Amino acid sequence: LLLGTISFAAATGALWLFTKLGTGRWGALAGAVVYVLTPYQLALTARLSALLLPWAGLPWLIGLTVRSARRGGWRDPALFALVILLIGSTNASSLLFVGIAPLMWLVVTAAQRDLAWRTAAAVAGRIALLSVAVSVWWAAGLRTQAAYGIPALDVSESLKQVAAESSPDELLRGFGNWFFKGFDRAGPWLDQAPDYADSRLLIAVTLAVPIVGLIAAALVRWRHRVFFGSLVVVGLVVGVGAWPYDDPSVVGDIFKSFVNGTAAGAALRNTPRVVPVIVIGLAGLIAAAIGALTRRRVLQLGAATAVIAVVAVAFTPVWRHGYLSERIQRDEDIPAYWEEVGEALDRDEDGTRALEVPGSLFAAYRWGNTVDPVTPGLTDRPWLARELLAFGTRGSVDLLNALDRRFQHGTVEPESLAPVLRLLGVGTVVARNDLEYERYDTARPRDVWRWLTETPGLREPEGFGPNAPNKPTPGVLLDELELRVSGTEWPPKVGLFEVEDARPIVSTATTEAPLVLEGDGEGVIDAAAAGFVGGDGVLLYGATLDDEELTRALDDDAELVVTDTNRRRAKRWNTLRDDVGFTERAGQEPLVEDVDDFRYEISEDLRDSDRTVVEQRGATVDATAYGDQGKYLPSERPALAFDGDMRTAWRTAGDRELDGDRLVLRLDEPQQLDAVTLVQPADARRLITRVRLRLDDGEPIDVALDERSRTSEGQRIDVPAQRVRTVEIEPLETGPGPRSSVGFAEVRLSGDRPGEALVDEVVRLPRRLLRRAGEEAASRPVGFVFTRARYDPAERGLFDEEIALEREFELPASAIGEDGDATRAFALSGTARVAANAPDDVLDEVLGTTAPGAVFRASGHLAGDADARASRAFDGDIATAWDAPFGTQEGQWLEAELDAPAVVSGTTLTVVADGRHSVPKRVRIEADGQPVTTVDLPPITDLGEEGATVEVPLEFGPVTAQRLRLVFEQARVVAALDDRTLEGVATPVGIAEVGVTGVPRAPLRAPLPAACRSDLLRLDGVELPVRVTEDFGLVTCDGAPVVLGAGSHELRARPGLDTGIDVDRVVLTSGADGAAAPVSTFREGRPPSGARVRVDDEGATTFDLTVRSDGEPFWLVLGQSHSSGWKAELDGESLGEPRLVDGYANGWLVDPPGPGTFTVTLRWTPQNVVWIAMVLSALGTLV
Repeated sequence: LLLGTISFAAATGALWLFTKLGTGRWGALAGAVVYVLTPYQLALTARLSALLLPWAGLPWLIGLTVRSARRGGWRDPALFALVILLIGSTNASSLLFVGIAPLMWLVVTAAQRDLAWRTAAAVAGRIALLSVAVSVWWAAGLRTQAAYGIPALDVSESLKQVAAESSPDELLRGFGNWFFKGFDRAGPWLDQAPDYADSRLLIAVTLAVPIVGLIAAALVRWRHRVFFGSLVVVGLVVGVGAWPYDDPSVVGDIFKSFVNGTAAGAALRNTPRVVPVIVIGLAGLIAAAIGALTRRRVLQLGAATAVIAVVAVAFTPVWRHGYLSERIQRDEDIPAYWEEVGEALDRDEDGTRALEVPGSLFAAYRWGNTVDPVTPGLTDRPWLARELLAFGTRGSVDLLNALDRRFQHGTVEPESLAPVLRLLGVGTVVARNDLEYERYDTARPRDVWRWLTETPGLREPEGFGPNAPNKPTPGVLLDELELRVSGTEWPPKVGLFEVEDARPIVSTATTEAPLVLEGDGEGVIDAAAAGFVGGDGVLLYGATLDDEELTRALDDDAELVVTDTNRRRAKRWNTLRDDVGFTERAGQEPLVEDVDDFRYEISEDLRDSDRTVVEQRGATVDATAYGDQGKYLPSERPALAFDGDMRTAWRTAGDRELDGDRLVLRLDEPQQLDAVTLVQPADARRLITRVRLRLDDGEPIDVALDERSRTSEGQRIDVPAQRVRTVEIEPLETGPGPRSSVGFAEVRLSGDRPGEALVDEVVRLPRRLLRRAGEEAASRPVGFVFTRARYDPAERGLFDEEIALEREFELPASAIGEDGDATRAFALSGTARVAANAPDDVLDEVLGTTAPGAVFRASGHLAGDADARASRAFDGDIATAWDAPFGTQEGQWLEAELDAPAVVSGTTLTVVADGRHSVPKRVRIEADGQPVTTVDLPPITDLGEEGATVEVPLEFGPVTAQRLRLVFEQARVVAALDDRTLEGVATPVGIAEVGVTGVPRAPLRAPLPAACRSDLLRLDGVELPVRVTEDFGLVTCDGAPVVLGAGSHELRARPGLDTGIDVDRVVLTSGADGAAAPVSTFREGRPPSGARVRVDDEGATTFDLTVRSDGEPFWLVLGQSHSSGWKAELDGESLGEPRLVDGYANGWLVDPPGPGTFTVTLRWTPQNVVWIAMVLSALGTLV
């Protein structure tokens, strides 16, 4: 109905305008059809139909401007303002762009002397005055948001993204909107888009319309020809904007600087929204041309019919697919279980809010795409969730993003959730398990459910809707993450988890022992996982405290915790995952501009001493690009080409062709050089075939790369011997293959040996907090939290940013005491995990499942799943299985190596045949490397249940062998889609059991070996023996403290890929007396607050409170986004500006005159401006 009304308004407006300007009946009709059937609207009908209002109102605005000039007075300007009232609040820039047309009419007619300049100015003044009057209400809202909220223009589409599609030909066709060609993992956003992009007929007819209009402009004699022609020309100049972004015209370059350099310019970056002006210009010219055929009415009718027919053909994708894309079609009624969820949230309202997880770019449910989430419309409960466009202020945006990023990256630590939820004032967690999760690559329902059900501090969930499978679109999402959870129960469609001891949105906290944290939202979550955060007391960011505030916190016996967060790194806002870049050096500047990078940090006054940065020793490394164009992949950063590890690499151009990509090495000291050796990644699916070297300022050296560059030794490129400071490598050409990343696993200079690091990169923690605390730090608890940056190991094509924990941190002498030679003792704790992608035999050794007298290996196993290792095919349990990696299955192998030769023989093979695994067809048996026999397996029919198995005969032997290997020569492939390369990929073969005599059976499970290990950690170059506990905690072997002197220290872990154990977190804690103290002692000094608060009345922007106090100072905490717009008054007296507390909230330090009860009023005062503006606009409308 809404879309029909908008289209009707556009059509009738155009018909009225053209008729009024004398184009004749048939000309007006044809012009109206050209205008109303423009493809421009298709980019907005699907999700943003309200943005079509300026398009619908444009002809009315032009016509009313004409009447205002001809008739004078205030009536027509008032009608103009009423149209502005109806169409103006949706988008300011769209309104400004369509406003070009009425302004152009006044200018052109005055220039042609059809209208006096004084009259034109008077008309413009009346129109502007009334239009502003009716628009003040929404303009005030925009101004308030800009002043107090997140800078929305900086976190939405960039000028580069807009300019990619704003070419003149696209604008003339009625396109130019970047959204029109958008797509995600499930396909194009708009069903009509592929037709317009690929069909030669549609390209021809959509170009025919503007061609006819331009011919009409040249031939037709019409008094308004100049006006409508000017609309086309000016519209094109404005619409093109900064296209092409990397090489714009002079005007485009000026516009580019304006947009990128000013807030006003950024608001106007979406220049293709001027397309209605172009279209109405062309439609007017076509209408006039038809009307000019006055000799015979049949010519007018024929011409109009022909134009309408061409336009109708140009609209065939709409006739075929409809106005709305299939993906947003849904039943009018939402599922009943969501109505029940809304009722439950209202029923359990207790002054807390609901958090919905996981975050999603848009609300795409399995039952329908609503674009916006349905939950806020079903409940009055305060609601929180992460979406594409962030809401809030610096702290709240940062903390919510950090929390949801753990869900998106698969690194949720259940023990961290409840403390952070209490900080956020969350009383209920809503697990939305019915999302169309494959579309935006959000967290998987079964993983989310497992994390939440394992979270201490959350009650048993209440389920809504059936526990039916939420299976993704066929072919889109069948990957390692999906196979890892095969056979596990599906959760209900929605689950509600109540938070135990939830903290209300309005609360009080003691001033004693505040937690002063050096870090950001990531640090809050890491500190919570380590045990520092309990939802009690108050948390303060050290970097946001001024000297007086830090002194007050120290006087209150602050606990000082330094984390390796608040990293100096790029941030992008068009995705919920892969949205942060690699950790940078202090002061590092990019080689080229990154228009997607907007660093909205917890404070605009941060310095690098407040941040975690990296130090690169031996050389510094930069690159013009890394990873994929649409995402940040820190695991493919430039420095990894020089780290001496073949498992890591600099990669670039993951979803595009090479475009001047360069890798630049700057040595700390000049080095004699006579060769450069290049090694391409072994798993590269596309190869660099030609490369250019530049040494310092010398001439470029172009070299062809061959197969040698794919070996571990690499391809040596000899260069003239010279002393060199800078080496630049530019890939020039690639060979055939899918559009996947290219790069170098290793770059070696002459004299470097394989495995030798040229660049030593270590992450350095912030230093400023302990330095600022000075001698006070010596008598305060001090903690360090080191957390490895990682992904879920099952994520395809993604690797951990850090394959091992490597940290530099500083303990200032002032934090130890007066004696500069003194030391301070720290207790060590931490978190370890099984390195799921370590070799199979290493995993067995770590987990204690090595069979006596046998070692089990394989060509590989399913990424991210340690339970898919080789020994699971020899453990006697068909509920476990070895899964091969995704990819080519021919040649995958599985083996058992015995201590000594033995007689073995085969009986059966139990194969996973669930329709999600490829199935072996032929198996070659090898004994000690020699073929014994080849067995063709009988046809195997897939069963419907996940993890289902079929037993088939596999008879061979007896044969004497020490190493028995099964090689899978042929397989019936079950294909899936590699969403990064968009190519088909074979799912793995799964072997639940190898029936073979003479091979020992692997243990199903065993206690974790409690051995002390000295191969996991080194502190200042010395081995630090630690033990991994049964629950994968980390402690020193004998419980001895770690003793540190003043100065810088280095803590380094070995990669879990080598040891089988990933050291993911190390925590060092020291008590106020300088002795080692466990984390639990940090919270012991926080008594409960002596003040209690009751909310007497609550509105959207106000809280009336009653506080009962024992007379001691306390924190009054409002759990809304921190903003200077919040004001607090105690019995009429201001409590001053709110401070950032708990990572996001408003806190007022209250020092009451004594015990008793008093009232406090909280007001968000900027709302007053909005109320006044609404009154003014109402008066303007009535007048």
